[in-house]
Amino acid sequence: MKRPILFGSKLLSVMLSVSSFILIEGCEHTSDSTSQKNEPQHLMKPSSHETAKSAVSQNDEQTSHVADTATKGQTSSEDPLEDFNRSMFTFNELIDGLFLKPAAQIYELCVHEKVRDGVHNMLQNLGSPVVLINDILQGSPQKASETATRFVINTTFGLVGYFDPAAEILNIEYHFEDFSQTLAVWGVDSGPYLMVPFLGPSNPRDLTGRVVDWFADPFTYWFRNEGRRGLTYVRLGADYIDKRSRSFEIEKTIYSSNDPYTMMKTLYVQNRQFHINDGLVDQDSPTPDEE
Repeated sequence: MKRPILFGSKLLSVMLSVSSFILIEGCEHTSDSTSQKNEPQHLMKPSSHETAKSAVSQNDEQTSHVADTATKGQTSSEDPLEDFNRSMFTFNELIDGLFLKPAAQIYELCVHEKVRDGVHNMLQNLGSPVVLINDILQGSPQKASETATRFVINTTFGLVGYFDPAAEILNIEYHFEDFSQTLAVWGVDSGPYLMVPFLGPSNPRDLTGRVVDWFADPFTYWFRNEGRRGLTYVRLGADYIDKRSRSFEIEKTIYSSNDPYTMMKTLYVQNRQFHINDGLVDQDSPTPDEE
């Protein structure tokens, strides 16, 4: 039984090594091409994500819809901890400006879009067991079947999920579920809005969901075995950078607002509701004037 595990570990390591090589080559190539310009404008551009059938494109469409809804005036739920949350918002801005944003900018500048999409696909594929568990807990056998099929096909024929043949060939699109959404389906209230240090916007239900998902994820334990501990940090780091590099367009929406804190809160609540409702935004949310 050790050979398949060893093979999977080696294959994942090879994929990460290839991505690292392309990153270095991309930096060298991009440095030559951008040295002729006064400002590296590409730093602040979001990736285009033009693959129509990919999960990346699907997520972009969801994000755009949420942003459109928020800018039309829909806002979040009650915020009894606003003073604390605003302080943490300022703190997170500082941390982001010092570490995450520069790293995401360099990543986007140096790594080709197709490679970034491949890394994104791998991260989604690694999260499939958690999605599958929550599909089952939510009583969705059809979604559970799709998630299991995607995981098997993309892990084998998609090189550990780097490619997405399940969507591109079989039209089985990615969908996202987590334990917070499961709790919402079970009728658990989200609780007050929270701005968590280092983690960003959340609420008690979402924080609980994150903890449960972490312990429910089989890869949490597989990566902890001797010889694979480093992959845990690689996965976490890649996930943070991937998410941050895909948020530049939303960042523009947030900071074009007169109150970036309120705009971020609105976007977060609407996005979570979007996923809970399987793609439907709650049109009955209160507007800023109604709060």
